[in-house]
Amino acid sequence: MKVFLSADIEGCCGVAFIHDMMPGKSWFPYFQKQLGREVSAACEGALAAGAEKILVRDSHYLGCNIIPTDLPEDERIFLSRGVPHDPYVMMGGIQDDKYDAAIFVASHSGRHSRDTNVAHTFTDALEVFTINGVNMSEFTLSALMASYNNVPVVFLSGDKGACDEAEDVMPGITTVSTFELQGGRAVVAQHPNIVVRKIREKVQEALEGDFSKLIVPLPEEFDMRMRFHAHAQAFNMSYYPGAERLDNFTVRLCSKDFMDILRFIHFAVIPLRGGEFDQD
Repeated sequence: MKVFLSADIEGCCGVAFIHDMMPGKSWFPYFQKQLGREVSAACEGALAAGAEKILVRDSHYLGCNIIPTDLPEDERIFLSRGVPHDPYVMMGGIQDDKYDAAIFVASHSGRHSRDTNVAHTFTDALEVFTINGVNMSEFTLSALMASYNNVPVVFLSGDKGACDEAEDVMPGITTVSTFELQGGRAVVAQHPNIVVRKIREKVQEALEGDFSKLIVPLPEEFDMRMRFHAHAQAFNMSYYPGAERLDNFTVRLCSKDFMDILRFIHFAVIPLRGGEFDQD
């Protein structure tokens, strides 16, 4: 069994603010280590379930968050760091091998959610991102990428909103909630060690079960709409081949090929994050 693991960081146990994930800020080293612990737990669970290969994709921003030596020292585990510059974004590498299952660690809610203080979908430049009228998060888009490669989506850990969304999109998926929002700007979480143990146990449990049907159905046609904060961004994106500007802030792209949607995101949206070609 080959397992693809996509690791973000905003869904780590106890993340409260965006500064928690910013290199140079006081809490980043802690959450960097916590990410390593949660990913390691998922790897241990997968190995216990019989995984013969695990590709860990460090998928937050520039892909240099996981400290390699924090992962289990096992020849079956491989770590993908940096920016692949392919249309699969946080799932880069899933297209290069035949994977039997995809799992997500430290996932977070999308821009449309109020379940975390750091809700976003790829970039804060996007105000609304829908496909066929459904709000997209990084997870829901990644789940479609997995389906595009015929890979079942088996497990997700992250904030409660991300878990609820995953269970709604993929009934039968196994989830572990790492924290939930309290009031306006606070978060509540169990002890990190408890969360780490749950991740290990639930990943093993999920991969030992029958997950063959956990594939998100791909629609026959994709109607993608993005509403940007700045009208200049929408104006710029409207020149992408096949795209049209619906109003001052909204761009639409329709296609029967999901790869057309991924190409638009790759060339038009992801660069808005900045830093994609940084070398330091």
